Amino acid sequence: MRRLLLSLLLITTTYLSYGQIELGLKAGVSSMDLTDHSLYAIGSGNTNISLAIEEATYGYHFGVYGRVGLLGVYLEPAILFNSSQVNYKLREHIFDTGVIETAKSEKYQSLDLPLMVGYKLAFLRLSAGPVAHVHLNNVSELTDIEGYSQKFENATYGYRVGAGIDILKVRIDVQYEGNLSEYGDHINIDGQSYSFGENPARLIATLGYRF
Repeated sequence: MRRLLLSLLLITTTYLSYGQIELGLKAGVSSMDLTDHSLYAIGSGNTNISLAIEEATYGYHFGVYGRVGLLGVYLEPAILFNSSQVNYKLREHIFDTGVIETAKSEKYQSLDLPLMVGYKLAFLRLSAGPVAHVHLNNVSELTDIEGYSQKFENATYGYRVGAGIDILKVRIDVQYEGNLSEYGDHINIDGQSYSFGENPARLIATLGYRF
């Protein structure tokens, strides 16, 4: 992945030398697709604990982008601040007491760095490319679980494909994003790492404005 990003950076530099440059702002919303609602056992003893994804709420993003076009093809790097939230269902099986269910949530902030390669076909733009997610911060209610700790990767990687249209100075894009890491692999309880066995995907809608 690092070699790929370096190669794309080199191509971007070439485009900057010979292509038409555009700069602007972007903002939008995203919906994360987390369909695995299974309960995962994460404890033992007098209190058995299981955790499931309840839902992923809508996230938002904003930032800056650039576009360099040459011979009908364009490169579009962007720097976007992204914030999202996932809700969980925590079920505690307490010996001689019964089952207690509570709602928990985690909020995440990351810096998203997509680098899209696109082609304009009549009024429609088609694009695809890699994206890096640089972890910035998170706030988690899962810290109430005894023995809970978390370890986020400094950066994770994925890909985006999408389509868009340009109307004067307005840029409208809809993209699908897939990721290469399993969701929840940052969760660690009593030294044991957990994940939800699926790679999260997002549907992203973005509105841009060219300077």
